[in-house]
Amino acid sequence: MIKKTIIEMGYEEFEDLVDKHIIKDGTHYEYVASEELSNDSTQSYNDINGTLDNFERQSLDKDDHGWKARTYLKRLCELGIIEAGDYVITVCW
Repeated sequence: MIKKTIIEMGYEEFEDLVDKHIIKDGTHYEYVASEELSNDSTQSYNDINGTLDNFERQSLDKDDHGWKARTYLKRLCELGIIEAGDYVITVCW
C-alpha cells in the first residue's frame, strides 16, 4: 500500500492559471470543453513534475488548446506556479 498526497483544484482555478501564465493572447482556455468533461466529474493527473518532452513543448506553440491539460500542468510546474505532485481537477457548476 502507498500513501499519496493529492493536490485538488477546481477547473475554474486551473483555467485562470492557464490564462494568466500560458495563454497570453487574450483567449480563454476552457478546460471542460477541451477535455470533453461533464458536470460533477474529476480528472486525475499523476506525476506532474515540470519536465516537458519535445512534443509537449512544441504543442504549447499551437493555437489548439484541446487535450493539453497535462502539458499545461507540467508547464505551470516548470514555471514554479504550482508544485510537483499528483493532481485532481474537479468539475462542478
